[in-house]
Amino acid sequence: MDRFVEMFLRGEALRGMLLYMCNSCTVEINDPITHTLCTFMTTPVSLCVTKTGLAPLKDCNMAILPFGCMTPEQKAFLNGAINEMQAGGLATLSTQMGGGGMAQLNYRGPKRYLPAEDVLTQFCAAVRCSGSHLGPEIKDNVCNIVIQRVCSMVHVPRSTLAAISKESCVLRECAEASAAYSVSSSGPPTGS
Repeated sequence: MDRFVEMFLRGEALRGMLLYMCNSCTVEINDPITHTLCTFMTTPVSLCVTKTGLAPLKDCNMAILPFGCMTPEQKAFLNGAINEMQAGGLATLSTQMGGGGMAQLNYRGPKRYLPAEDVLTQFCAAVRCSGSHLGPEIKDNVCNIVIQRVCSMVHVPRSTLAAISKESCVLRECAEASAAYSVSSSGPPTGS
């Protein structure tokens, strides 16, 4: 389970998954971003492979990361995990009406949840790294508004919010440095 979490639910992998899940929410969800973040923070992690991809959260089989959005290393990991689950009888296999099926790891350890700090930090990193024309202040405001919405639905300790704020300052400085570098490197050539 540790390797699975490390490959799919940390750093840039988590950021990419959050982006995909926020953009693929069903239309009946009024606030897909807040819903997705809260779901990732309050639902236990699960290794469940379906016909179309990975369902990383227990009992959330509609939140699926398609195989096409995965790296070759992630696909190879899932292939190996399925083989191990099958060989060791470690999976629950089920079929769905109308076709399809899934294999879910029968994990016997304690329930694992994603740390709120990881989820919210990766969301803020995604917003700040987006290629939109919005300035850094507006991106910061978007992050703050979404975090406030999440905090109104899920308890997030003050220490976690402080850590996110500190990490956000580092991310902002990196984004500004990156933007300054790209502007200076794409400027007109200077005569030397």
